[in-house]
Amino acid sequence: MTLTTLSKKLDELRTTKEVNVVIPGDPFGKQRPKVVGYKYGRPHGIKQAKTRLYENKGRLAWHKAYDGPYDIPDEAELSLKVYYPVPKSWPKYMKKAALAGIVEPYKKGKGTPDIDNVVKMIMDLLNPQKMGNKVIPETGLYKDDGQVTVLHVECHYSDLPRVEAKVKFRENLTKAVIKELVKKFCA
Repeated sequence: MTLTTLSKKLDELRTTKEVNVVIPGDPFGKQRPKVVGYKYGRPHGIKQAKTRLYENKGRLAWHKAYDGPYDIPDEAELSLKVYYPVPKSWPKYMKKAALAGIVEPYKKGKGTPDIDNVVKMIMDLLNPQKMGNKVIPETGLYKDDGQVTVLHVECHYSDLPRVEAKVKFRENLTKAVIKELVKKFCA
């Protein structure tokens, strides 16, 4: 048995949990922190107000959609569908083409955030919030965005700008189970 077959077998054994949510409004990209001074010889930055507002809006949407345990230790798969508003300055034929999916969003103009910044924003708002150096575990869906092992992102135009997100958790198998499967299938 090949390693790909073993990998598929392991995926079948894992149980999955799934959380879906829609964050209404224009997609917003993570902004750079504003440098307010120097601490111990290093620049000290704070989050911009718009970033904090969008993170709180996103967290509220997640808390409404998910009432299970927080701080999940498993691997996560994140799928995002980002729907941008159609630019108002476009002629009617371009607007129709955009809504039909013929024209896909790309970085054009000041109002459209880069997709990597939107992804960073969504991944960060799923992390637990910090109060100083203390972490508040019940504010995050997972412990760290490093748990995301699969990321899928799509961009579209829509009359209703929003971000649709799906997080799928795959339960980690114990070392004993993995050793047993490797012996069984890779012997």
